[in-house]
Amino acid sequence: MKKTTIQSKKLRVRLFFMAVALMGMMMVACEDEDTPTDTPQDTTQTTTQANTYSGILNQVNNPAETEPAVPGLVWALTVESNTHILEHNGSVIWAEDPILGVNHSAGDSASYSGTIQTKSDMHGEAYTVLAI
Repeated sequence: MKKTTIQSKKLRVRLFFMAVALMGMMMVACEDEDTPTDTPQDTTQTTTQANTYSGILNQVNNPAETEPAVPGLVWALTVESNTHILEHNGSVIWAEDPILGVNHSAGDSASYSGTIQTKSDMHGEAYTVLAI
């Protein structure tokens, strides 16, 4: 009888320590979710279908999505009073590169078919992208 009681107490102690360890892991996981990181959260919102957008091409600063920020100018299309950074295959199009194989100058009129996406940079500032 005494042997059974000792084993029962050992089992309860082990279960108690396992429960404490599990609660500790859960608390650490909750703290990690609240900890700010250098990588932006994916806040991309995409239009459901591709449309054609016409406007004026210009060059704007690359949005700071990572730390350290990659400096440089990228192509953007201003449609009415909205400026949309141009992306192709998930990457910005750098100002020194042609857009879909065609060389342009800032101020040129252009039309592109694509979807508008709203993203946030690493500082939480929203900007829009025209994914072509």
